[in-house]
Amino acid sequence: LEILLAAPKHLITGTVLDQFEKPVSGAQVILWGARNNDWRRVEVDANGTFSAKVGPGVWEIAAKPLPEVRVDWSAKNAEQRLKLPDNGNSETRTVSLVVERREEEGTVTGIITKPSGSAEWGSDAASVSVEVYSAHGDGGWAAIAEDGSFFITLAPGDYTFSVFAKPSLGYAKPEPIHIRVKSREVENLGTLALVSPSGSIQGIVSDKNGTALPNFRIFAWNGTGGHVSTVTGLDGSYQLAVQPGRWKVGYEVPASSDGSASPYLEDEPHKLRVRQGETAEISFQVAKSASPI
Repeated sequence: LEILLAAPKHLITGTVLDQFEKPVSGAQVILWGARNNDWRRVEVDANGTFSAKVGPGVWEIAAKPLPEVRVDWSAKNAEQRLKLPDNGNSETRTVSLVVERREEEGTVTGIITKPSGSAEWGSDAASVSVEVYSAHGDGGWAAIAEDGSFFITLAPGDYTFSVFAKPSLGYAKPEPIHIRVKSREVENLGTLALVSPSGSIQGIVSDKNGTALPNFRIFAWNGTGGHVSTVTGLDGSYQLAVQPGRWKVGYEVPASSDGSASPYLEDEPHKLRVRQGETAEISFQVAKSASPI
């Protein structure tokens, strides 16, 4: 599967300052482009400023601590969203990200490994992150470093800790764990390994006449936050590697090559159960609209 990213044509500049309008140390800015799942990461300089060239579309922008750097501030609400146009001249947008400097925070650290036990992630580290949130939605997330280590500062309290890995890596995440963060203390979670999927879902996407439909995106998700996706091949077939359990499987109709509305209709996701070491089958027969949309 080849993904073509939009060529950078816009400039985002901004600052990361605390509530007293002072620069903070150890800060980076993560920019995520929703259109192509495009990630950018830039460090913040000593004056609290940053800049990044990006393509068009919607961008989520968030301040985060640098990996392996202990900081005395929280980036809980230091997020903004921008929408940059596809057409016209290049634009420069400026954002202000405000973090909260807090002395009573605690720290959560650990190492995320591959199922083999290796913590050598290299460039794949950008595809793995940890998420720590309380029942009230307080908390945050942090990307892991290339050696699998992570570091996140949080206000004291009870949290649920989970790991996220992009489906393209082919790994499943371990079960979430509950942790308690204490003021000015380090909670070391040790080594946590991602999981090799031990089941699969496969099938064929076709129209009502049995003609194969390629390039349909197939996605599956479960009740514990697991999510995988792929694209059907020329014969309409697909296969997803998943963990055992209950899953919902659906498809997304691709856009027509000429930009017109697709004649194919969306349908409700299908539910199924995947057992250890087994392959579950779900196929879709996609209907066409009775008249052009």
